Order: sequence, then structure tokens, then C-alpha cells
Amino acid sequence: MESHFEAREGAEPHHQWCLVYDVESSRVVHLHQHLAVSSDAALATEQLAEAALAQVPSGLSRERLAVAHPDPGVELGPDMTYVIDPESGRVTARPDAQTFYETR
Repeated sequence: MESHFEAREGAEPHHQWCLVYDVESSRVVHLHQHLAVSSDAALATEQLAEAALAQVPSGLSRERLAVAHPDPGVELGPDMTYVIDPESGRVTARPDAQTFYETR
């Protein structure tokens, strides 16, 4: 599959993140990143959620999954532990994790 992206001169890449989690345990099952060539090419929230859910392993029950969209100030990356508040859907992150999965 070949892709071609052309950004406007001076356009900054636009990062979008979301986390797919089990609503019963609050355990994060997938961390999803979308990188657009600019904010003009960003996905709508629903599109980002659909793309994230499409990447979840097939053995997981989709009925138990939800998507959380972290606030812009939440630092995301590979060496973080993520916690989803089951009532608000709010994402918190903290560094120095051995894995980014945590059961609340």
C-alpha cells in the first residue's frame, strides 16, 4: 500500500491520541496515535475512536470497550502508566511504568 502526504509549507504535524479501555476494569487495551500533516488534516473525534477500535485485538469483546480522549496537557508515550477514571473517562498518566496497562 502506497501513501503520499503533502503538507503546506510551514504546517506543523498534528498529533492525536486516544486510549481504548475495558469499561468494567478500566484497563487500557490499546493506545492509539494518529499523526496528521497539519491540524487541517486531523480526524474528527469519532473517526479517531473508530480507527482506534479497529486496531484492538479481535479476542476482546467490543461491548466492554470504550474510548477515552486525553486532555491536551496529558503527556503520552511508551514509558507511561495510564489510568482511566471509570466515571468521568478522564485519563491520567504517570512516568516510569514497566507497562502502560494498569487495572484500577
